[in-house]
Amino acid sequence: MTGRRAFLGGLAATLATPALAANPYPLTVSDITGNRVTLAKRPQRILVGDELLFTALSLIDPEIDQRIVLMDSFMKRYDQGLFTELVGLYPNFGKIPRIVELGSASMEQALEAQPDLVLLSLWQKDTTVAAAAQFASLGVPVAYVDLFINPIIHTGPSMELLGQLLGLPQVGLAYARFHAAHITTLHKAGLTAHPETVMLQVYPGIMSCCWAAGGAGFGRYIPIAGGTNIGANHLPGAFGGALSLEFVLAANPRFYIATGLANPHQDRGLTIGFGIDEATARASLTKILASPDIASIPAVAAGRSFALWNFFNGSALNVLAMEAMAGWFHPDLAKRAGIDPQASFDQIRDTFLHKNLTGTLWLAENAA
Repeated sequence: MTGRRAFLGGLAATLATPALAANPYPLTVSDITGNRVTLAKRPQRILVGDELLFTALSLIDPEIDQRIVLMDSFMKRYDQGLFTELVGLYPNFGKIPRIVELGSASMEQALEAQPDLVLLSLWQKDTTVAAAAQFASLGVPVAYVDLFINPIIHTGPSMELLGQLLGLPQVGLAYARFHAAHITTLHKAGLTAHPETVMLQVYPGIMSCCWAAGGAGFGRYIPIAGGTNIGANHLPGAFGGALSLEFVLAANPRFYIATGLANPHQDRGLTIGFGIDEATARASLTKILASPDIASIPAVAAGRSFALWNFFNGSALNVLAMEAMAGWFHPDLAKRAGIDPQASFDQIRDTFLHKNLTGTLWLAENAA
């Protein structure tokens, strides 16, 4: 065995070792902001302030749903496909109490949950300062991770941190190494030598044309995949912003990418993600591409149109989006480097997830 196969074989052996049963507590670590986090024992009552973190946590602990006492309802509200899939795979997932968001209005419920660990995402830091301070004053540890603001650099350390906090440090470290290995492959593939211009539109059909990726999430993925985000110098904010159709037409991007979520009952927007079959996603994309504004973009007229699950933003699965884009922008280079998002997802499922999550996470208008 050589290369990735050897890596995965060794990884599987590592994860199967009895060393995972060792007790790492008491434990003091630094979170992604540099704050010190101390746990006296293995946390059993975890408050998750960003519901999308559940997928990252489940890659480390397949029974994490048994340890969460409160979550925000972001996923439940916006991605019914993923929510339904998780309800079917994790016995306690659907029973976990939800709040709209962690803040002054929800602090009574949050305190009543009696968490022994609070997990938050870095993008929430400005809005959770008061809540975090109140928990800290009560001796409840609070840790921030980041899978969105700077995912290329922070996904690995965040997964390693989560593994340490959950008492499964080798699993968190193993995923961090898996992620780093795939990022290294992208870096070494020569994708950035001749970058292609890209328009990535967020929620077409729901948000007016053309809300584009900003400086975080997809805005970080596009360059590493060998693309140039046409909004990069015009939308400095992390969450993106609006580009006029006139600007997009003048920029004349070579590739157009739409993002959406798994909301199978919506009558507009792109339906894609977990729980969505390819035929449904493809029909949805075809409808989006036929709208007059989007159809007028030359890349769309030329058939260079693609789709991605929007919650790759903020997900530990982010490398799959990078690999999919690399294959679209530079198919020969990606193939030569062995970049294959489906193979990568299969590896994640078999080595870390151990659950059969299904769906359509990326899609090309014209299937190869």
